[in-house]
Amino acid sequence: MHTFFNNCSHSFKSKSINSKRSRKNAQCINKPKISFKTKNQLRRFNKRCRKLNLSLNHYHPEPLKEEIRDALNNKEPVVFAGGDLNEIPDKIQGKKVTKFRVSELEIIDDTNGFSLHNEKGHVIATLVPREKALLDRPKDIFEALNLCLQKANPKYTRGGTRLVGVKNKDDGAEAYFCRGWTPCRNKKGNYEKWMEHEKKVPGLVERIQKLIRFNDNKAQGYIHPMHLKGFKMAEKKGFSDFVNACSPDANPEELIKQGQVLVSIAVGVGSYLNAHKDDDAFVSVITSLAEDEDHYKEEADIVTYFCFPDQGRAIALRAGDILVFNSADELHCSSSNSEAFSNETVFNCSMYLKTNVLAGNNNEK
Repeated sequence: MHTFFNNCSHSFKSKSINSKRSRKNAQCINKPKISFKTKNQLRRFNKRCRKLNLSLNHYHPEPLKEEIRDALNNKEPVVFAGGDLNEIPDKIQGKKVTKFRVSELEIIDDTNGFSLHNEKGHVIATLVPREKALLDRPKDIFEALNLCLQKANPKYTRGGTRLVGVKNKDDGAEAYFCRGWTPCRNKKGNYEKWMEHEKKVPGLVERIQKLIRFNDNKAQGYIHPMHLKGFKMAEKKGFSDFVNACSPDANPEELIKQGQVLVSIAVGVGSYLNAHKDDDAFVSVITSLAEDEDHYKEEADIVTYFCFPDQGRAIALRAGDILVFNSADELHCSSSNSEAFSNETVFNCSMYLKTNVLAGNNNEK
């Protein structure tokens, strides 16, 4: 059994969807009503589901420490340190945070690939086998991300419930930045977000787009077929209505028509987030990038940890690993880097499709 995404995004005018088209698009993604014309179609679909399930190791929840459970139940901003607890400040964006070590969760360290299930048996995260994740990996991405980092805002504010923190370091190499397709602020439509200085560097934007496409292609073999079918249903209903108010000549519709699910990227450097849900997302994929090619070997050091506190689990990630997860329904957060990478630049890249981008960010239809 697999979970559905049951949270719809808001669009630019309200906290709830008041557009019929927006609702239909989001509902297709979040709770697809799948029907089959013949028993053979249903049989083939179930076979694909079983194949996806049986080909990977399975992991399940572990009991959560009482103090972590209490903090989550009290809606406190909870963060996890992959290394020294003191490298995380006591306040993030002016809010006091409750700090724990990743080691207080049960860590899954399995390079063969696996799926993490909740207590109901629903798959909430899947790690692509490391050998497959590294195959044909693009090797010119680190430099491009490093150029984006040079002028990134080290005090990025993402919102009241999703806090972005940086470690207590003085070299100015921490930041959090978002690129790719994003909803316009205070007006209809979507636009492709790139800084002017990034557009002037030959090939920079194209290299980051290549990273998104690469991870999209790898992840699609591990996104549950039910979600992809809902995605196709939404494609038929509303992708032709994508609106781009800021740049009329560009449109994410073409990417979607080509089968691409991921169209945006958020990049953290020396940063971590509190435990949260992304109720405006369809599916998310995270990968970590380090500079030295030795970090991409099969048995390399752990770069960072990705935590699912409600499940009592943290997933060990090495450079180049690809993790697919349900960001809308499941509480999750990235830790600060592991001790082995506390003094190295590591890009933790999250790629996603926002449901308000999907719906055109427009309440008027």
